[in-house]
Amino acid sequence: MTTFDEREKGFESKFAHDQELEFKAVARRNKLFGLWAAERMGLSQDGADQYAQAVVRSDFEPPGSHAPGAGGGAGRGGAGGGRPREPAGSLAARRGRAVHRASASRPPGAAQREGETP
Repeated sequence: MTTFDEREKGFESKFAHDQELEFKAVARRNKLFGLWAAERMGLSQDGADQYAQAVVRSDFEPPGSHAPGAGGGAGRGGAGGGRPREPAGSLAARRGRAVHRASASRPPGAAQREGETP
């Protein structure tokens, strides 16, 4: 095998590894965000776990699909009552913190991509 072929294989391997780490970080972010949202809605522990799993699964749905709990039900400030809906900036900030926590909990020695913060 030539040096070029070895380098190509190395780059492909690194790319696959980076994609796997990103997938895991996004799934963890979604789970943390779902648990936080379930807590804000006052769900039980079992309900919170189910809701968090639904948030993780929703990331695999095509864009434009309904998010878990969408439709103005309880806890979303709709006809179902519950807590008032949070401003979008607040939710975006909370999701950003979940991304940071998910990234920070990487296993030791996990490679970071350029421009990522630990």
